[in-house]
Formats: sequence, structure tokens, C-alpha cells
Amino acid sequence: MTILPVPAAPSPPDIWVMMPSHCPRCVEAGCPRVETVNEPTELRWSRGAALVRCAYACPSCAHRWTDDWPLWGLLGIDADQGE
Repeated sequence: MTILPVPAAPSPPDIWVMMPSHCPRCVEAGCPRVETVNEPTELRWSRGAALVRCAYACPSCAHRWTDDWPLWGLLGIDADQGE
């Protein structure tokens, strides 16, 4: 498994990807969705996998969760190209 760090500051536009996710606890609590958007704190990808697992931590309520994103949508490559 490869763990990729998420940069603290935006990277150059040619490699920057956005993977926003809404905090499910804040949404359930009735917070406006626009205020519940978070960027990932960690990316995990296993060589050959079609999905990238993104970990999130809400700064408002400290809830942690993960979402899976397709590799081709994030990096423009298929799993077999990432080997």
C-alpha cells in the first residue's frame, strides 16, 4: 500500500486534485452543506487498485471518515497504468 501525503498548500495546477467530502455528522446535525466541506488529510492507494481511499477529519466536530475515489478520476490513469 502506498500512502501519499496531502500538501498543506496548493500544489502547481497541473498536479493539484480536489477531493472534497461533506462531514456526515455536521450534515446530519443540520449545518449548511457549504460549511461541511472538507479536503482529505490522507490518501491511500494500493498498487493496482482502481480506487484511492481518502481520509477526512472535520475541523468543526472532529469526526473522521473515509471516501473512495476512482483512480482514473483523480489522476487520469487506470489502475494498470499506476503499476
